[in-house]
Amino acid sequence: MQTDRKQSVQTMIVVLLLLFSTFLSSVQAQDEVGETSSASTPTSSPEATSQERPPQEIIVSSQMSMIQLRSLIIEKEESMFDLYNELNEDDYYDMRCYWEAPMNSKIKEWVCNPEFLIQAKTEEASSHIIRAQGFTSIPPRPVFGVVVS
Repeated sequence: MQTDRKQSVQTMIVVLLLLFSTFLSSVQAQDEVGETSSASTPTSSPEATSQERPPQEIIVSSQMSMIQLRSLIIEKEESMFDLYNELNEDDYYDMRCYWEAPMNSKIKEWVCNPEFLIQAKTEEASSHIIRAQGFTSIPPRPVFGVVVS
């Protein structure tokens, strides 16, 4: 049973590494496209871009405990989403990660959700509370910055 758990953890690590390396390769491809388009400027050199962001790596060792491994995965996931949020132009699609206890549980889980989902859940919860308090009309919410009268 312990070996099954160890194999599943190792499989999870490999999958995370593959996802992370795919994400980084796409970012590097975007950087190369940006470098070729702005190659006329003297400040953009391949050496400068490689020195700005060091390559990411996760060291897997059999001496690491599950807690250490989990914290390392969370740390790398945060750095990946920080980079994603930095490259993403619209804050509506930013990813936010936090600890959250699921319904009917006190054990918190690490959850990452896009900003639009967090806003939708917040709006749904507040409208549910308003309806539960007996108010029949809910004021209209602005859509794309336009208030409907």
